Amino acid sequence: MENNISTNEKINQSLFLQAIYEGTVEIMGKPKTEQIFSSILDAKSSDEDSEKKSRIHIIANFGNEFAIRFHRNTAKGLLLRIGEASFTYLRKYNQNLIELGNIENRLKPISKRFEESLEVLAENLSELTTLKIQAFKKNDTNFCLEIVGEEMSKMLSSDLHLFYFVGLLRAFCGWLDSRKEYAFHIDEDRTGDSFGKCICMGFKDVE
Repeated sequence: MENNISTNEKINQSLFLQAIYEGTVEIMGKPKTEQIFSSILDAKSSDEDSEKKSRIHIIANFGNEFAIRFHRNTAKGLLLRIGEASFTYLRKYNQNLIELGNIENRLKPISKRFEESLEVLAENLSELTTLKIQAFKKNDTNFCLEIVGEEMSKMLSSDLHLFYFVGLLRAFCGWLDSRKEYAFHIDEDRTGDSFGKCICMGFKDVE
């Protein structure tokens, strides 16, 4: 059993890192991507002793690296597009996401389809990133992903990584139903005593 868990962790880590890498290459080109990833990996904590910590620190350093290299608005736009490109890679290689494209899922009532599909997305992103990510429904046309990490306020000093996840969510929604018009925002109201932040979306029919 432990060997299977270890193998799954390595598969998830590999898929997650490759998705970020491929998304960055698509938007920024390979030379610039190599520079960014070199800095990210060099910045990893020297006392890391697990793959879980590795992925959390990579997410933190990814956002921080863009904060250092670019104007904030430029960084936001780049991370959005990288998130979108990363999802294109993930949905080709993650079986659970592939199955959401089946006709059975696409024929479900729209609110139910988004509620159930976002739960699958949140569960898979949690496994891939090791962050605690959960989906929740505000109403029939508004949904959120809440992202929580251990000591996130300390580890993720820049919130730019959230725009990467906004890009992922935007690509996911467009893929799940391209007939809707979507709006996205980062909502910090539903945090309670945790360090969680919410990425929310709403949709309406395209006129």
